[in-house]
Formats: sequence, C-alpha cells, structure tokens
Amino acid sequence: MRPTRHATDTPACGRRPVRLHPHAVLTIASCLAAGLASGQVTVLPDPVPGDTTSGSLAGDGSRLVAVTCVTGTSLPGQSDAVVKEWDGSAWVDLETFPDYDCWAPSAAVKGTFTELAWIDDDGDLVYFENVSAYPAWMSWGRLALTRHHGKSTAFGLGLPYVAWTRTDLDGLEKVWVDCGPEGPTCSGAEGVYGGYRSFGWGGPNSVGSVSLAGDDAALYVAFDSPFAPLTNGGTGCVNVLKLTRPTLPDWWLGPCFAVGSEAGAPDVAVVSGQPVVAWREYAGRYLRVARWNGSSWTVIRSLDARPETFAFAVVEGSGSTLFLARQSGPSIVVESWNGTSWSAWPDPVAAFPGKTVSVLDLAVLDGEPYLMLMVGGDVRVARLSAGVTTCSSFSLSSTLALPNAAAGSTTVTVTGSPTGCQGGGWTASGNGSWITVSPASGTGSGAVTVSWSANLSADSRSGVATVAAKSFSVLQAGAPHSCTADATTLCLLGNRFRVTSTYRDYGGGTGTGKAVPLTTDTGYFWYFTSANVEVVAKMVSFCSGGTHNVGVYANGLTDLGVTITVTDTVTGLTVNYANPLGTGFRLIRDGPFSCSQGASAPAPEATVVVAGPGPSPEPGAGWVLRSVAAVEPSAGCTPDTTSLCLLNDRFRVTSTYRDYGGGTGSGKAVRLTSDTGYFWFFEPANVEVVAKMVSFCSSSTHNVGVYANGLTDLAVTLTVTDTQMGLVRSYSNALGRPFELIRDGPFACP
Repeated sequence: MRPTRHATDTPACGRRPVRLHPHAVLTIASCLAAGLASGQVTVLPDPVPGDTTSGSLAGDGSRLVAVTCVTGTSLPGQSDAVVKEWDGSAWVDLETFPDYDCWAPSAAVKGTFTELAWIDDDGDLVYFENVSAYPAWMSWGRLALTRHHGKSTAFGLGLPYVAWTRTDLDGLEKVWVDCGPEGPTCSGAEGVYGGYRSFGWGGPNSVGSVSLAGDDAALYVAFDSPFAPLTNGGTGCVNVLKLTRPTLPDWWLGPCFAVGSEAGAPDVAVVSGQPVVAWREYAGRYLRVARWNGSSWTVIRSLDARPETFAFAVVEGSGSTLFLARQSGPSIVVESWNGTSWSAWPDPVAAFPGKTVSVLDLAVLDGEPYLMLMVGGDVRVARLSAGVTTCSSFSLSSTLALPNAAAGSTTVTVTGSPTGCQGGGWTASGNGSWITVSPASGTGSGAVTVSWSANLSADSRSGVATVAAKSFSVLQAGAPHSCTADATTLCLLGNRFRVTSTYRDYGGGTGTGKAVPLTTDTGYFWYFTSANVEVVAKMVSFCSGGTHNVGVYANGLTDLGVTITVTDTVTGLTVNYANPLGTGFRLIRDGPFSCSQGASAPAPEATVVVAGPGPSPEPGAGWVLRSVAAVEPSAGCTPDTTSLCLLNDRFRVTSTYRDYGGGTGSGKAVRLTSDTGYFWFFEPANVEVVAKMVSFCSSSTHNVGVYANGLTDLAVTLTVTDTQMGLVRSYSNALGRPFELIRDGPFACP
C-alpha cells in the first residue's frame, strides 16, 4: 500500500515534477509555504544506507519520491534501483529493481503515479512506470538499438513521457521522445507510430543532452547542439520544442535561440504555463536562465561563476515560484524567483561539516525545496526552510489626521517591506507636547495609537508624530470660543477663558481692572496707574495629566477688596474668586473647568471667597522673612537674565526655587514696568512670581515697601537688595504651601 498524506498536509497550490538532468536539474513550485523557519537545513534520514552511486528526487508538491542506485545488494558489481517515498517522518519502500544495473536515474511524479528511467551498464535505457492504465509497475525492458547517453522523464498532456538521446544508425546523435509503453496512453489523432512509437530530431551538429518539462496543456523538450557552428565563429546553441499533441511537435520556441560558445546542458521547467530554461556557456563558466513570454525569450538570471550542477522546481499557476540550485566550488546556492525578484535559501553544505557535498537533484514538497545530495559517497536528502527576510523599510496606513478640537486618537498600521518580512525594529514618538504615540517601539508589521489632547485654543494647530521613521501629521481644529480681548478683559489659553477683575478700595471707591496680556496663558490687571501691577492670573491645562482638568491660578500684590471672574466660553461655567478688603491676597488655586470641547448649557455662577476677616496666619503658614543682611552700597542695579531692577534701578530683586523632585534653579526675570516685574521657572509662558516696589515716601509711613506674590506652591526664596542703603532682605515660601502676599516696608526713603 502506498502511504497516504493527511489532507491537512496537502497545500492548496498543486505542484508538478519535472525530470532532472544529471548535469542540470529542473523542477517547479507555485507558492512558498507561510511561516517558514529562519534559514533552517533539516537532514532527512538516509533513504538507503550503504554505497550509492547516484540518485534522483521527484515530487509534485504533495508527494516526494527518491530513487537511488545502490551498489552490490543483488549482483556483485551492479547497482539496484531502490524507490522510496517520504511520508513526513520516514522513508517508505515502494519498489526495488534488482535485475537492471542502475546508473543516473530519472524520476517523475504526478498524484499517485510515478515513472522511472535509468541507463544500465551497457548503455541501454531502462524504463518503468506505474500509471492508471497499468496499476502495477510496467517496463519496456531495455531499449538497446544503439548506445544511449541521456534521458529525462516528465508528465505532460496528462501522460508520462520519457526522452533520451542516442547515436542513430547514421552516426548522428538524436533526441527521441516517447509517451510510455504500448496501450491507450499514446493513442491520438496522429495515431501510434510503429517500432518504439518515438520520433526524433537531430542533425549533423549532434545532440548533447535533453530535458523534459510539462503540464496538462503542453510538453516541452529542451536539448542542446553543443557543436553547432555559429555565425559569430563560436559553437553551441539550445533548442526548445513544444508539444500539444501526444506524437508530433507543434512548433519550435526559437530553435538555437541560446547562442554562445559551448552553450549546452539545458534544463527546462514550466512557470505559470510558460517554459523556463537554464543552460551553461563557455565550459560551464556562465549560467543563464530565460523565460518564454509567449513570443520571445527573456533572460531573468545571468551568473558568471562556474556552477557544477544547477536545479529548478516548479508548479504552474498564478504567483508561481521558480527554484534554482547551483553549485560553484564547495557551496550550494539555492534561490527562488517570484516573477520579479530572487530570494536566497540556506546553504545545505553547512549541515555536513568536513564533507564533500554536491547536488544530484531537487524537488518541492509543501512549498519547500528538498535537495538530493551526494555526501562523501552516500546519497542524502535535505529540506530547506527559507530564511525570514528582515523588514528593511516601513509604510503607514495613513499619514494625516484632521480631528476637531476634542481629545481623540486614531490607529495607524505599520507595514514592513518587503512583503512577508519579519523583524526589523522601529520607534514611534509624539511631538513632545499634545501628541503622543503608543507603543513607543515595535518590530516588523504592527500598529500604533496616535493620540492628541483637547485644543483649548480658538486657533487650529498642527503637529507631527514620527512612526517608523515616517511623519504622521495632526491638524486639529480650534475650539469654538467667544472670548474677545479688550481693555478690561484677558482672553487666555487659546482665547477659551475670559478673565476680568474689579476692586474696592479703603475709601469705598470701586472700579474695573485694566487688562494686560503677558502670554497666551497669563495676564495681569492694574487699577490706578499702569506701572502698578495689582493682580496676576493664569490658566493651566492639565488635560494630558492625571487630573484631566483646566485650572486657574491667580494672586495679587494688594490687600484691596478684589473679585476675579473666570468664564469658560465653551461650557459656559463662570466662577468668581473674591479677596476681602484688608486681607493679604492668597494664592487662588482651583481646577473646576473641564477638558471637554463639547458645548453645554451655561452653568450657574459660583462664588469662591479666597480669604476673609480673621486671625493672621500662624507663623510658617505663609511667607517667612528668612534673613536680613547688610552689604556695601553700590551705584545701582544692573539688570540681567535673573535680576529685576525696580524703582529707578535702586532695588535688585532675584528669586530661586526648589521643586517637588528636589530640583533647584534661579527664576528668569522679566520686567513689566519701572516698578514691577515677574519671574518664570520652567517656560517663558508660565509666570510663577510677581514682585513690585512701592514708594510711600510722600505718605505718613515714609518708607518703601515690597509687594510680591506667586502663582505656585513650590518653595520660593525672593531676595530684595537696596543698592543705595546696602540692606538685603530674603523672603521664603515653603514647598507645598500656596503663596501668600508678601507686603513689607523696611526700606528707608532717600
């Protein structure tokens, strides 16, 4: 019984064997199996342990049959033909032919059918077949008219064919082709020829070798004329015949088309219904591969290293793949061609260290090439698994997102190239602010999520993320804001928030603060003179942080009665923050505003009293006078990046900070008026501390005072130096405590 392959082991794409010439071997396969192991060579068990002289390997994609010539098993000095089939784990005996001396066998397989041919020690052709018409092995016996030199087997037109070369009675070498023993398999419109039912070609130029390949539509016969004189003074050409009827050739596909010095040893296969032929030139120094496109031959491979043997494997069908094995020196090079490019397979020689290895044959099983090798006098079979190609470049499924102002995300697919590649690392990153990408890295094909935060500005914005070295652009619409800045209104955080201020003084007078924007997020108000800053406010987005809200920070350099009104023009929420008259302004630090960009019904106003009448804060609850020192008076203050020079450059004001992580630094100074300035710590748009110097030299107190406040709860030290009097005073706010108004009047009038 023949071994039966499991249904799940049979690939969807069929495969058809082709006879492999002892000097040039050819077979075809239509598709590569998916998920191949990376560059593996698997040596199968020895099909026939012992001294073997030669062998052949045949397959149709779902069956693999090995024929070996084994020395001395029956008659001394002769070799038996041993036929075995691979069942996926072991070799299974099919037949042994002990009565025919075996050398350089040839085999072909189609479904459950097998045909064999070899040349015996007398030079006669020996042929066996096992086909539907003859379920047992059928033999022609020996064809011994004259001496035979080459042979090839293949299935074509649904029939088993054998071709051979022999010296005819006229002394010329000719090619003969036959389609099996006597019976219905060779009958047809042309009838059955007498004798061996064969037809031959040849001429005065003689024939060197022959190769067959076929499919259900045609049979192709390739043979060489190595000594044909050429017009260029050289010798040698290759011929290909196409048969679409069992007995007669239909036409020549370019007789003597491959022209070159000593062009010969052709091997032919069928790829997508068209023949492919390979041959050697110049004593084997060059290897050419050409494909018939229906009207002419196109060279698809040209190699200038001497191949000792070469092989193909093929099956017809769309997306067919051509396998080429060649040998030059100790290495065996196996490649596959997908119709546009060549891919390398692992070298099987590495599996036999210290051994001399040469190629005998090639076949395909389940999309993978199997090589029959001569390894130090023993025939072995090796399976090659394609090395996985590492992705060398990547493309993105999209490169642009056009979201509205709301926070959102999109999935971007990363596809590696070439097709089917694996591995190859890539990284992904956002724009460092409002665009983020996850994950931050990957290998091969994959996907990332590109996310963006809500745009709180009325203006659109754009940013670029980088994914696998490709740019992904985000163009986000602005929020539908309605804030319009004027003399008394600050429009902050992209014009989403409207901020105004009113005051009441000790005499009962009231008024509206005059607004001055500092950055897109921060501004201040003055009440009586433009040089006298009274209240500073800023809006801070935490939409990318854990709290996911928008906060308001405000503080004042005054103890007047103050109301600050903040309106979210998107949601309609309005919040009033009040500081009672006579109370030192304390830091307003509140986060009631949503990150949502969706419009909602206006929320009712809420009033928040920041500080009311009552006992003074306990020591340490607010700012602390840290130190008082005397220095030599100087000519005045010189401003720099960290120093404010206020009140006619008499006073130098500096600041330092310490954050929650232990980091420290000096504030960067920005002068607003002759009396007022501010400091930023981390970025210019983020105002942290505001300070002003106020002269009361015309009043009853007759002194100069310092007023300062902060929009932070970091640890801050503010240092004020009177360059005329040499007095230095330092004020500190503890880490984690909201900043409270510093109002101190220790400095003397001139």
